[in-house]
Amino acid sequence: MIVSSVIGYLAAMIIYKIFIMKPVDAYVSSELYGLSEMPKGIISNIKRYLTSVYSDFDSKWFIFFSSHIVCICCIIGVAV
Repeated sequence: MIVSSVIGYLAAMIIYKIFIMKPVDAYVSSELYGLSEMPKGIISNIKRYLTSVYSDFDSKWFIFFSSHIVCICCIIGVAV
């Protein structure tokens, strides 16, 4: 049962990769990395995404989101 599930999953991944997925290199990359390249690729995508987000928002939005994150962390800390 598990073997057939794994085979079905791998077949679906291959079909998706070959026929459906269109590579994108806009604000992040949809490139599939090998295991050795994965940490570097993930960090690169995070940097590109955060740079894009940072360039789109004013400082007032960062203050707004930061204050909400602090409040949520305080509430969670008090609740636990």
